[in-house]
Amino acid sequence: MKHFIGIGMALCALLGTARADVVKFSVADGRTIPDYVPGYAQGLASVTHANSVDGSIQQVRVFLDLAGGWNGDYYLTLSHAGQKAVLLNRPGVGSGNEFGYADTGFGPAGVGQPMIFSDSGATDVHWYGSASPVLNGLGQVTGTWQPDGRDVDPLTLAPSDYDTLSRTANPLSVFNGQSGNGDWVLYAEDVSSGSEGVLQDWSVEITTVAVPEPAPMLCGGVVMILGAGLGLVRRLRQR
Repeated sequence: MKHFIGIGMALCALLGTARADVVKFSVADGRTIPDYVPGYAQGLASVTHANSVDGSIQQVRVFLDLAGGWNGDYYLTLSHAGQKAVLLNRPGVGSGNEFGYADTGFGPAGVGQPMIFSDSGATDVHWYGSASPVLNGLGQVTGTWQPDGRDVDPLTLAPSDYDTLSRTANPLSVFNGQSGNGDWVLYAEDVSSGSEGVLQDWSVEITTVAVPEPAPMLCGGVVMILGAGLGLVRRLRQR
């Protein structure tokens, strides 16, 4: 009998195995990111509120549609629950390129591939120009890229500083293990004057591992069926 109960409990454990859930929260923003005014940095914060997210975060990805402007001007971060990941920090800025890349934004899914920040991306987005990026018809960068991860105020840096500036590995993993519920804030700032872009929309995609939920009625049924089967086998043997 103990053997059958053990089998039943093992089946119950399998039935209660955690599964990964993927949820996505989006913001249609549409605001212009203010152009930089020397001595007066200004940006905008866009907020989405996540709810009914079960379990703890295993992975975060960010989808972005930023139209226009000059990509080398942009500084973007994602914040949640007291943690921050730097998505962009003046892409392309370095020795010999004080203004960074001149492409005009980061592209939406509606005009080719989406622009995705993911720790599993093949290339650091700060140097995307060295990886033959695909631009959509509007001149926006598309594809999947590692977030910048250089958590330093860009207004305090010289272009050459970017050549050796350390970056956080797997920047979006800072959210792993937390609850996905609550406010997610995308902060966008233009840190060099001359052009403006529009934060059209963005999304945060959260992959979680849900806490295994017990299934007492189902498990009880499994054990009862196995017990009944054992009793039937014993009766048949006694005949």
